Amino acid sequence: MKDDLIIPATKSLHKLLESESIFRILIENSPDYVMLVTEDGTIQFISRTLPQFKPEDVIGTNVADYLSKEDARKELAAIKEVFETGKPRVIELSSVGNTYWQSRIHPLTDSDGSVVAVMIISTDLTEQKRLEKRLKQSQQLEAIGLLAGSVAHDFNNLLGAISGYTELALKHAEPGSSVADYLGHIKEATSLSKSITGQLLSLSRKDGGEKKLINLNESVRAISELLRMLLGEIELTLNLSSETGCIYADSSRIQQVVLNLAVNARDAMPAGGKLNITTDRIETAKSPLQNGNSDGCVLLEIQDNGEGIPDGIQDKIFEPFFTTKQSGKGTGLGLSIVKEIVEAHGGRISVTSRPGQGTTFSCYFPAAKAQAAETDPKEPDELSRSRALSILVVEDNEMIQMLLEEYLSDEGHAVFTAKSSEEALKLIDEKNFHADILVSDILLPGISGIELYRLLKQRTPKLAAVFMSGDSRTWLDSQIKGEPDTAFIQKPFSLAKLSEELTKLSDHSEQ
Repeated sequence: MKDDLIIPATKSLHKLLESESIFRILIENSPDYVMLVTEDGTIQFISRTLPQFKPEDVIGTNVADYLSKEDARKELAAIKEVFETGKPRVIELSSVGNTYWQSRIHPLTDSDGSVVAVMIISTDLTEQKRLEKRLKQSQQLEAIGLLAGSVAHDFNNLLGAISGYTELALKHAEPGSSVADYLGHIKEATSLSKSITGQLLSLSRKDGGEKKLINLNESVRAISELLRMLLGEIELTLNLSSETGCIYADSSRIQQVVLNLAVNARDAMPAGGKLNITTDRIETAKSPLQNGNSDGCVLLEIQDNGEGIPDGIQDKIFEPFFTTKQSGKGTGLGLSIVKEIVEAHGGRISVTSRPGQGTTFSCYFPAAKAQAAETDPKEPDELSRSRALSILVVEDNEMIQMLLEEYLSDEGHAVFTAKSSEEALKLIDEKNFHADILVSDILLPGISGIELYRLLKQRTPKLAAVFMSGDSRTWLDSQIKGEPDTAFIQKPFSLAKLSEELTKLSDHSEQ
């Protein structure tokens, strides 16, 4: 029965294959382009053409007519080689319009074995190349993110030491003296340097940061002096509408958007110019955000009158590593970071530009309902004192460890120090003491600071902890969710901030 079924089917298939129509159906429905070409590149047959051409118009023309000069040279050379060797060739071509093609060139021979023509099968690789490029960019960004995170961690430790020792020096400096003024400038410069590490850390984070309700105008005003320092001779104008309102965002990330776009504008105005920063509220009906938000959206616009962006590259400027700046003057990451931050906040960014007439970047964020915005907690100006405590400091950076030991001892606390969790556990066993508060970095060699806290909590149930890290609170929350009696301070922090957290934990433990 099985053979009876196969034989008729086989006969029918052979009959079908003998007809010309089946071959034409197969070729014309192939996703590839099939051509029959002579040794000089003349097209004798083509299965189908691009929409702008008709097959009858292509027959008799040369393959070089549809390729760039360099690709035409490669294609004709490969055809000639196949005619001479009788062996197939595979080459890749990049055609006009940012498309990429693979040409598989096969010899067609007569009964004597002589090559009489070649069959070229052209495959569109554009989408594959696009995906490969995105994968490569993703891998590069991941590598840069890891490097940036490591650099930021080390840099934050240095800033922390500078800031901390400056605070200690200010305690002993005579108020109003020139020394006190100099130390104050150092402290201010350290605070401004935090924005640099914030940008480095943003490369290693894909979230929108620690979001809360913020007033966009206040976030912009807070960095206006820094902007003027960065812009130099460029005139800065703030057009901040009273109707702008609030958004849910990480204020530092929004400020980074403004800083990056401002620096980009500065570089487009080497001879000086004007930079306008505008905010406004856009009603729902006119909002470019199709997110169903009945509160509309908020506009943040940065406009310059610089060189402008050529039309041909405006669709590429947000791609990672794309830059028009000279070698050594740009990484091509600034605008891609801006786009990533805006989109992480549920927004979108657009650009309008004309060469010689300037550029406008428009950022749109979902508006929040009108209510009092949360304000960033200010660093306390004075050191608050808690009762005398037994404090275990675990920090692998020697400068930070020495600073904390000197400061906390000076405050009247009993201080024990270790460079790792393992060393801390050994120290506790040797000294036989119970700490009131653990002050620990999160990222430690071996056992993490969080895991150390959990281990010590089993021995001392009333133990509290202050965790330190150069990373964001958003990441930390997922690590210590549900852990009682804990506080977090982000590096670089002030000694006054540390003292404030110690006092809170100490007061809480006494209740």
